[in-house]
Amino acid sequence: MKRFNVFRKRNEEKNKMNLSSGNRAIKKLSVGILSCALSCTMLLNPIAVGAEGTTPAPTSTGASVSFGNVSITNQKQRLIEKHRIEDIVITPNNPNYRVSLKKAYDIYNGETYINRNGLRFNEDNQTIYGTYALWSSWGDEEEVRTVEVKVELSVRNTNPPYDSSDTTIVLEFTVLRDTDDDGNPDITDLDDDGDGIPDEDEKRNGTDPKDDDVTAPKIYGRFFDENGDYVAEVPLKNMTVIDGTEENERSYIDLLTDDISIREIGATGLPPGATYTEFLITTTPKINDWSKTEEKRDYEITVYAIDPAGNRGESKFIMTVLRDTDRDGIPDTTDTDDDGDGFTDAEELAKGSDPKDPKSTPATVPAPSPSPSRPSNPSTSRPTSPVANDTATNRPEIGRIDGRDRIETAINISKQAYNKSKTAIVVRHDLFPDSMTASVLAKLKDAPILLNPTDKLDSRVGDEIKRLGAEEIIIVGGQNSVSEKVREDLKAFDSDKNVERIGGADRYGTSEMVAKRVVGITGKKNTAVVASGQVFPDALSVGTFASRDGYPILLVKKDSVPSQIQNAIKDLEINKTYIAGGLNTISKSTEAMLPNVLERMAGNTRYETSVAIAKSKFGASKEAYIASGEEFADALVISPVSGKYNRPTLLVTTKVANNGPVRSYVKNSKISKLTAIGGQRYVPSSVIDNLVK
Repeated sequence: MKRFNVFRKRNEEKNKMNLSSGNRAIKKLSVGILSCALSCTMLLNPIAVGAEGTTPAPTSTGASVSFGNVSITNQKQRLIEKHRIEDIVITPNNPNYRVSLKKAYDIYNGETYINRNGLRFNEDNQTIYGTYALWSSWGDEEEVRTVEVKVELSVRNTNPPYDSSDTTIVLEFTVLRDTDDDGNPDITDLDDDGDGIPDEDEKRNGTDPKDDDVTAPKIYGRFFDENGDYVAEVPLKNMTVIDGTEENERSYIDLLTDDISIREIGATGLPPGATYTEFLITTTPKINDWSKTEEKRDYEITVYAIDPAGNRGESKFIMTVLRDTDRDGIPDTTDTDDDGDGFTDAEELAKGSDPKDPKSTPATVPAPSPSPSRPSNPSTSRPTSPVANDTATNRPEIGRIDGRDRIETAINISKQAYNKSKTAIVVRHDLFPDSMTASVLAKLKDAPILLNPTDKLDSRVGDEIKRLGAEEIIIVGGQNSVSEKVREDLKAFDSDKNVERIGGADRYGTSEMVAKRVVGITGKKNTAVVASGQVFPDALSVGTFASRDGYPILLVKKDSVPSQIQNAIKDLEINKTYIAGGLNTISKSTEAMLPNVLERMAGNTRYETSVAIAKSKFGASKEAYIASGEEFADALVISPVSGKYNRPTLLVTTKVANNGPVRSYVKNSKISKLTAIGGQRYVPSSVIDNLVK
């Protein structure tokens, strides 16, 4: 039963995105047109139900009602479910005041949602509008429901002294059920489910007049796109993934359907390593039977749903898996050195060696000897010992902190940097915005950042919290990042059993709340670091600078400043900003919206950017951390530690040729020790050796 409740919750979220069941509406288009025509002629009556054979119109009292220091119109309304409400206009009693939402439920496609029922708020004209849809399911025979919606508002004075106060308004909606979405509510519809069989006949035949027994359920997916935003596709679209890629926020697909009563949903045809469980596909294949020259493989995946009547709906899509022989994140189809042995594929083919076998090299060229500093077991569960400084050549001392995965790497960072800590900060392991904004808070609290999956407390994380002796647990991120179940489990470690959660409706709301928490600790207003909330590379290095100086990190979009961030700038009196990233991530138009930009920290590449920050902000530092510029987790988790010890974080890539700026900086700086963060996969010893030779 729990599984179906999880599915139902996910499925009903489509109402917020105004996804409609158009197939049923088409069946009775003529009825719907007639119903709309009739509804336009109805008298206003907010409570009474229309007589049989007529279609009640969406209605409102139209009167103005006072709530504290504001007045609203259309406070009580009657409407058909999923139909647009009459606009509710909010007017402050004092003309010098403006109204804003105290807290948004969600931000989607640039619109601010008040609640999960689809109501939205327009701050420009101070109007509540939208298409209302019930969140909870109708009862078996229920056709009318009256609901109250409470909306918390902040009323601000636009003139000195700029005071503000909070007020709550209560909206009342009488919602009429419309099972088949034809515009004719069930109380007047003679065929509620639109299956062509009158309700009376269905009752006599023993079938459900509110269940279309002949329409197969439709299936769609919801997933993160390349910008880190949720998108919905109907049907599921073809996709391409890289074999062996580590799980991240874009490796999951939520499966949804247009029928909340669905009995079963599943997926078949998945490649090895990809999984299906609890209405979720993970797209992280691990294929071990590639043929000698094979570089890609197509899998036809069938997703199916079965309703209580036994009707089966299907959606098919192709998952193309690209081979990545050397696991460097670049698929063989575009990699010029598939096996990563230092010889190009063209050179190997010309000289008869195997371009996909690192042990097979051209006979005329000796194979490169392994680096003396490369460990025999590169993925360890404990920090590796440093290599002594070569005083003869002035070669920096080399160390490494890594683990079997990013969760363990974060734990090992905690073990090395914190003997004890009163506070532990927990964030989602595969979502960069939470860990980025948390880095400053972690430094101020002298606390580690621990990574954890969304739905289950990792036992290793619990063990580390015990070792730290932490009495205060702070979750950064909403329930979609770290679930309430995990929060409940974390209460076992919190001294007052009240695990703090700092999370907004989205990453921008979370950024606003963390920023206010940071300023609440430091008391330092006025200055903030601005970074992209859509792409992570440019923000990897700046977290160190922001953590060291205690500046909150505010997330923006490429071409806009979200309303939550605008509020934070106003509330925290931000009058100086630093921008992390080039014009491809934060545009000139967005820069113009920010107060007094002191510096845009950016290079031609993310690697140049990390060097520019090191030179500008950490010029006297003798130690530095080295982290991958291709994965976000390690660089962001080390940020509070690097801020604590005033050490820059330099970014590298597995492609040695692209590390020139970092190599030059190490050579010409006073750096005497480098510590690699993360395993050999993303920061190979060969890369470190190249930086210091």
